[in-house]
Amino acid sequence: ICSMCVHEGSLYVGTYEPDAERGGHVYRYQADGVWVDCGSPDVANAVMSMAVYEGKLMVGTACYRAKGSALENSPNTKPGGHVYELAGASEWKDRGRLPEANDVYGMAVYKGKLFAIPMYTPGVFRLEGESSWVPCGIPGEQRSMSLAVWNGDLWVTGNGSAGVLRYLGGSEWEFRGRQEQENQVYALAAYGGELYVGSWPTGKVWRHTGGTAWDDCGQLGTEKEVMAMAVYAGKLYCGTLPLGQVYRYEADGSWSLLAQLDSTPEVLYRRVWTMAVFDGQLFAGTLPSGHVWRMRAGQVATLDRELPSGWHHLAAVRQGGLVRLYLDGKPVASVG
Repeated sequence: ICSMCVHEGSLYVGTYEPDAERGGHVYRYQADGVWVDCGSPDVANAVMSMAVYEGKLMVGTACYRAKGSALENSPNTKPGGHVYELAGASEWKDRGRLPEANDVYGMAVYKGKLFAIPMYTPGVFRLEGESSWVPCGIPGEQRSMSLAVWNGDLWVTGNGSAGVLRYLGGSEWEFRGRQEQENQVYALAAYGGELYVGSWPTGKVWRHTGGTAWDDCGQLGTEKEVMAMAVYAGKLYCGTLPLGQVYRYEADGSWSLLAQLDSTPEVLYRRVWTMAVFDGQLFAGTLPSGHVWRMRAGQVATLDRELPSGWHHLAAVRQGGLVRLYLDGKPVASVG
């Protein structure tokens, strides 16, 4: 399970398929253990990224090289690199291919535009029109690992010495620091009004403190990589490699181990690759077992659809064991 996204009241996941003749699939969560197959947008072996753009679910396909997870590569080496729009229950519309890329590793919407990054080639690209992808520079002159919006800016993390960079427009990027000896910065999360990143090979989380400075928030057990990050019920949760575990952030240097989600025997690496909050619960997907897990912490009400553009008033009200969520004065969710 290498991608997750909540869209119009449903949870979607994208898969990596190791079989020779099977492309990556998209599934929609219906109930415990029940998943609706939304088809395979592409012949490539993975649906590696998801985003919502202009009210549509967008997915990015990839030819994933499983040797990066210490697994055998799939015999399906057909290139990906395309972005597709969900146009029906299992119908897909091609929205173009990233130039010279075989994969779409991450996507984010910034100032009304869809941005995307490949995994194995450097560069950031922006969608213009129906299917044209415009280059937006090469941050840090290295390939990028994650892409997200925080505090009104577009941010990207990179491989090697690239660190973290902020988008200035056009093809310009501003260096905002490197996290000591880290070789890859895999994830971005906004938590408590601050920007956090997860890294390899120390398995640490870092917090941005301004300029190019970053504080060490501690290693997650003895893990080596922090890949998935999500904020749920007022806490920051992270998924790891090589043991496929989930940790909760308590304070700097203090992380609570909640569970090991992937216990596949006789493999070197197990990943909690992706996370999403849906239906008041935290969901997480794993590799190589390909399972989706969920947990609930207390009473959590969620609005499982996109907000319209512009400013909105959000209010959460708790009365005893009942929690209600309001959007612009109207009740939109409750639990209890």
